[in-house]
Amino acid sequence: MIKKVIFFLLIITSGYGFACNCLDFNKAQKKAIEQNKFLLVHFSDSFYTNEKGDGIMSLPLLSDESNRIVDNYIFVCVPKTQNPSLLKKYNITEDFQLMILDSNGYELHRFKKFEKQIDIYNVLLNFTIPNNFFSCDFSNFKCCKSYTNATRLAIKYYDYSLLVEKDLKPEIYKAANYYLEEATKLLSKKDELYKEKIEKIRIINLYYWAYNKNFDVLNEKINSFSASDLNENNLILFYFLKYLSSKSLQTDDFKGIDEKTRTIEGFDSFVNKADLIMNQN
Repeated sequence: MIKKVIFFLLIITSGYGFACNCLDFNKAQKKAIEQNKFLLVHFSDSFYTNEKGDGIMSLPLLSDESNRIVDNYIFVCVPKTQNPSLLKKYNITEDFQLMILDSNGYELHRFKKFEKQIDIYNVLLNFTIPNNFFSCDFSNFKCCKSYTNATRLAIKYYDYSLLVEKDLKPEIYKAANYYLEEATKLLSKKDELYKEKIEKIRIINLYYWAYNKNFDVLNEKINSFSASDLNENNLILFYFLKYLSSKSLQTDDFKGIDEKTRTIEGFDSFVNKADLIMNQN
């Protein structure tokens, strides 16, 4: 029965002709960045090596539909005996482990040892990245780990959460928070724009309450900021959250906030985003 858990995921066999980046985790990461895909990683010793030296999974094939879903990922099978550093990094203790990572190596989802095929299918379907959604965000962060690239990824992950089902959203919020923490670590207090940037992080931290539709908490926290005290470059994010909390709760000051945001160039996209957040399941 245990093997049935991994039937769905590990259908990458020599007979079917899938591209398997076995034995080379770094190569798989590079492909994931180039192709704007997440990594589907299998830690195990249950594969063999063909005449080309490629690691091949020897597990049963499933339907063409299932195969197509897996093809939306960069698959990599990692031999446990040859990669102690990766085992330690990802705390691999099971005989086999399946997980989804982003192309920077951040762990998004870890599959349970016993899991229904339909649940596995659903997770893979949810974590399939739409074409060009992250665009160059991952490659930019990989190339240059900076405050700017980290905050962009955090915001993009929050937007991505709108595309996944409710029970998987917390994992996406966690990823967004990870990149916000990275942004904080990468920000030097000697930076001449330190005050503005740390202020921006404080505002983006409130996205959790916004995208989680906890509008009462969001309203309380966003009202702790004063527009007159904020850096001009952070006002659009402030008014986005102010607009969202006010509209969702139908507060008395919504009319004034709505009129104010109509004067902000480019705010239409934030209005659309606020509607998406309020209407999500």
